[in-house]
Amino acid sequence: MTTMKKFGMLLIVALTAVLGTGCDDTDGDYARYAAFVTVETLPGNDYYFRLDNDETAYPSDKSLVAGYRPEENGRALIYFDYDRRKKPEAEYDYNFKLYGIDDILTGDTRTVTTEEEAKALPDNKTSYSGANLNGNYLNVGVGFYATDYDLHSFTLVRNDFEAPDAEHTQEEYLNLELRHDAHGDTEGLHHWTYVSFPMDEFREALAEKRGIILRVSTYANGVQYLRVDKGR
Repeated sequence: MTTMKKFGMLLIVALTAVLGTGCDDTDGDYARYAAFVTVETLPGNDYYFRLDNDETAYPSDKSLVAGYRPEENGRALIYFDYDRRKKPEAEYDYNFKLYGIDDILTGDTRTVTTEEEAKALPDNKTSYSGANLNGNYLNVGVGFYATDYDLHSFTLVRNDFEAPDAEHTQEEYLNLELRHDAHGDTEGLHHWTYVSFPMDEFREALAEKRGIILRVSTYANGVQYLRVDKGR
């Protein structure tokens, strides 16, 4: 998997684009949109994308990312414009001209019901740069110090053993925790990336909610409770 590990300020710009804004300027040749997607492979190292709203897109022009090697069901952030030169093939909703693609992390989900389960999950500190919640995924911008990027993993936890105090709960929101396991790797360079969590395990609990309150143990401000509303 080819993962871009130096997002920098692009992280914030991309989150804005993913939440639904595009550039109105019709001049020039550049990516006007960004989206979180699931990569679906096709024969011959070809691939298409499943967007988080379950629509599909085929990258009819991927000349700018010719070296990309897709991984089935991998999560990615893509930078694109609609390819208006071609009518979408019957099995896809859109054709895209692809300007860039960054593989991102996929996190696990878990519900804990005992003290032992809760304490067994590492809670290493994390930088936080916003989140996007839709019907299928929670996508979170994270940063962490690492000498080996691949050691780091993230789990989205529903803690049914130890609920937060009333100050950090709201009836219309589901409380979840972002847990970071650095596997002892807490030094090195600071890396920015996204992590995507499939929301299947929490879909029923979220059905009548406006969003989630996400507990994050941050480097700068300690434990924070951050509200993330459902997007489109």
